[in-house]
Amino acid sequence: MNTTRVMVIEDDEDLRFLLERMLRARGHAVASFPGAQQALRTLESQDFDTIVTDWRMPGMDGLELCAKVKESHPHIGMVLVSAYGDLTCAVEAMRLGVSDFITKPVQVDELENAIARSNRRAEAQIRKLELEQTDEAFHRIIGTSSAITGVIRQLRRIAPSDCTVLVTGESGTGKELIARTLHEHGKRRDRPFVAVNCAAIPSELLESEFFGHKRGAFTGAAQANEGLFLAANGGTIFFDEVSAMPMQLQAKLLRALQERTVRAVGSRCESPIDVRIIAAANQDLDEAVEHRAFRRDLLFRLDVVRIDLPPLREREADSIELAQHFLMQYAERLGKQLLGFSEEAAQRLRSYCWPGNVRELENCVQASLALARGPWITLDDLPVKVRKARRLTPVVVEHNPELPLLEEIERRHIERVLRAVRGNKAAAARILGINRVTLYRKLAQSHPSSD
Repeated sequence: MNTTRVMVIEDDEDLRFLLERMLRARGHAVASFPGAQQALRTLESQDFDTIVTDWRMPGMDGLELCAKVKESHPHIGMVLVSAYGDLTCAVEAMRLGVSDFITKPVQVDELENAIARSNRRAEAQIRKLELEQTDEAFHRIIGTSSAITGVIRQLRRIAPSDCTVLVTGESGTGKELIARTLHEHGKRRDRPFVAVNCAAIPSELLESEFFGHKRGAFTGAAQANEGLFLAANGGTIFFDEVSAMPMQLQAKLLRALQERTVRAVGSRCESPIDVRIIAAANQDLDEAVEHRAFRRDLLFRLDVVRIDLPPLREREADSIELAQHFLMQYAERLGKQLLGFSEEAAQRLRSYCWPGNVRELENCVQASLALARGPWITLDDLPVKVRKARRLTPVVVEHNPELPLLEEIERRHIERVLRAVRGNKAAAARILGINRVTLYRKLAQSHPSSD
């Protein structure tokens, strides 16, 4: 096991030696200093995992030190110790990247837990910095789990191109954020980004909204409208909930994509368009094609590159990072000073299944902020649905070959259904009661070489 390298900065000599002994007894490698300047000089030649520093010291105080360390060594975790329970100081410390603010007298278990949390946060920061360096700083996508970093790597590869992209995923997973990110990191970033919610526009107005109309083209058309395609010309147009588009309009959209021209309602002239197409769906479009609710040829046009967004329940490691992001964002708007989530509240956020995904988590944080009374959001501040959600505790038993694992039973059943439908995955997905994307994922998990 790797030894944690801890730097202790405390001007009180007795307390400094006590902290040093306590931490060494717990297996840490410790170097201690009476002031911030000596510590900063040491950081120029030596590396540390965590800094434990007093707040009020002669010369440079702990907050100033934390600001300098964050600037020059952002990967080092920081714990601030103080004899004063000052909320303003604690909030400022958290803003500077301090993972914990603990008060004197210092308890060894409390300090040990603070260092452990600091290390976890520092490791996440290292991963985040690596992503920013290698993935062109897709900073608006929060998370360091393997599920979301895989998406970021895919975005990095396809953003500079003009290829059409289909983004799939459950409602609330952030499909529009992905579309905006592709636009902002592509060569059309200085041109318009136009988002169209196909489910929010009345079907009788969709054609006019998409392609525009001439003045007097129909009753109520008092003014000409250029349409969304021409509004996005040179940039990106994003079709959200594309599965809600009526079949008649799908045919006209297909023609526009093929010909790269649009004709306004009431006009005989066609106008050329130059746009990048990104579409999103929270339904299985392959299944919609099988049910004749979506055109197969239009799906072929849209599904050039597919990005499948994972649900939040598959990104457990990201839930707290996302919650902290929303907390800071909304606390600033409301003028509240909060440090974060209590350990109990954080554990519940990690274990909750989030059927509404990131959107539900964001709403949960907003509601908790309204209820919070202290500097930390506690379990009691969380919405009732999240607070009282049942948590399943796994039972560990020795594996019996006569009792196959659930995954094995599921794999056998999927294979049996596929054989019955002669490999038709869309039909198999309907029989199994799952969408086709989920079926592909399960096949990939049980057969890594499956296509």
